[in-house]
Amino acid sequence: MDFKYAGDMNSSEHLMKKRLSIIAVVLTVAFLFLSIPLSGNADGTSMYRDLQLNENEKAIYDAILAADLDERELEIEMQYRIYVNASDESGFIHSYVSDMWNKVYYALLLEQPLAYWHWGKSGINVTAVTEPSGSMVALTHVHASVDLDKAYDDDLSTTDVNELQEKMNALLKVIDDFSTDRTSKRDIVEDINNYLVNLVTYDPKVGTAEESPFAHDAYGALVAEDHYAVCDGYSRAFLLLCNKMNVNCMMDLGSALPSMVGHAWNYVQLDNDKWYAIDVTWNDENDNQYFLRGAETFFTNHMQGSLLRVDDTNGVNIPFNLPIEISKDKYDADPPSYEKYAWVFATLIVALLVLALYYSTREK
Repeated sequence: MDFKYAGDMNSSEHLMKKRLSIIAVVLTVAFLFLSIPLSGNADGTSMYRDLQLNENEKAIYDAILAADLDERELEIEMQYRIYVNASDESGFIHSYVSDMWNKVYYALLLEQPLAYWHWGKSGINVTAVTEPSGSMVALTHVHASVDLDKAYDDDLSTTDVNELQEKMNALLKVIDDFSTDRTSKRDIVEDINNYLVNLVTYDPKVGTAEESPFAHDAYGALVAEDHYAVCDGYSRAFLLLCNKMNVNCMMDLGSALPSMVGHAWNYVQLDNDKWYAIDVTWNDENDNQYFLRGAETFFTNHMQGSLLRVDDTNGVNIPFNLPIEISKDKYDADPPSYEKYAWVFATLIVALLVLALYYSTREK
């Protein structure tokens, strides 16, 4: 009959407990590592240019953004009044309102593709409302009105809300229907890029009387029958789909180099917290060569903040600083994030569990 000393049994049990404790620590650390949320904003909130608007400009911006589809005229109260000498009213007030509207217009254009006031070639008129104040004149309100592009409202003498509502609903449905099973921000962005590249066609009639009336907005890219769009149409559609998929995204306007032709593109923030440039329009023509590029190469042929008007040769400066820093290198040059290798850690965890069970069985 074999005997085991109590000391041997205690030693064996102690060793097994030690091994199991070590494995438990490893599993706990691995679990915590894999459960750490990836950095970056998960809600898809953009770094809006409206943060660079003053209170009066923001009041106009918010009023237009909140306008119902049947609201084509707005009387917007200034958050603080501007006083000038009565003799200077026409010149100064006109210049002040014009500058305000320029910033509001581009903030809406860049950040709010669903603000229908700038869809198509809609015309927007902004005028000052003043009142006397002793020897001074005070700017109290701004009157803004939109003449919606005929493509969205075929009878400009009436407000046909149903027609515009149908187009808005169709756009929202396409956005809502878009999905992907991929989970990393990089892969989601790739799916959005490829979806647009395969769906949208650069408008062959751009710059002519036959140009699609929807070419400059997301409706043209995502919904219109021919899916014709130009750069800002691609970029707005891309922005909306990124927002839907909780990817931080920004649209930018500038010029293509060396032609100095006005152009639009986007930036996205990936799981490593860095921002990268993407030009979906040029990806459609150049086999995705402008996918997640870094500043070092992207800005050799993209110039931020300045573009030419379509109707003349006068330059336009976009009145905003870009509130993000673009990665110097393209995405593929960055070290891969651990998210891509989560399966490796999961396999190691399973292997450790099997090993622990094996040793505990042998020692029993």
